[in-house]
Amino acid sequence: MRITAFRTGLALAAAGSVALAVMFAGAAKSGAAGELGPSGSAEAAVWLGGPSLGYYTVHMPGFAGGTAFVQVYDPRGNVVREEAVRTRLAVGYFDFEESGTYALRVTNVSDGPAAVEAEIGGANSRELVPAGAVLIAGVAAMMASAYRRLAACPGP
Repeated sequence: MRITAFRTGLALAAAGSVALAVMFAGAAKSGAAGELGPSGSAEAAVWLGGPSLGYYTVHMPGFAGGTAFVQVYDPRGNVVREEAVRTRLAVGYFDFEESGTYALRVTNVSDGPAAVEAEIGGANSRELVPAGAVLIAGVAAMMASAYRRLAACPGP
């Protein structure tokens, strides 16, 4: 049985994808969920080691056109990122330089109540680089193999 470059690339891409998923799933994260009345807020906090990239998600399952205001605070209480969310699901990212506890505050600024699920966490961006490189190498090997096969085919 001959192992082709395509199969090798497929194996590398699969291994890189699995490694990325496992590493991302094991990253630090914290969440909060609840029914927020008008002007009500929910908070979640997580300790993040920096410098790296952080993320937050805000999900409003029964979205009825309202608005939520999202703020991310650094360990000193400074606002690192803020955004008005007017959709069912929002994902945002923020850079952080120092280690410490980062907090996410979601405030319902609409007139009616809103169910909100929020999460904040670290993306472990520096630790993901080797697994991402394996994934990219695998995809590149598959593309090169496919190109060689297509180039070898006789034209019309």
